[in-house]
Amino acid sequence: MNHGVYVTGLPEDISLDELFNHFKNAGAIMEDLETGLPKIKIYTNADGSTKGDALLYFEKVFASWTSESYLLLGSVCSHGY
Repeated sequence: MNHGVYVTGLPEDISLDELFNHFKNAGAIMEDLETGLPKIKIYTNADGSTKGDALLYFEKVFASWTSESYLLLGSVCSHGY
């Protein structure tokens, strides 16, 4: 079962740490077994700049549902959302 949440409308300079810190309270974010980092994909353009969207993978489906409410509670990063 896919426990991914697609997030769009993010600032172009969003970081993996900012996304992780914002969404970790919604539930446990999966670990990428290859890198050991949180399993979060920030989409990028060919030049390496971010597109303003990301995909986060949670360990449980309930976490992916509750993460949507975190989008409504405040900004993802300190410079706005």
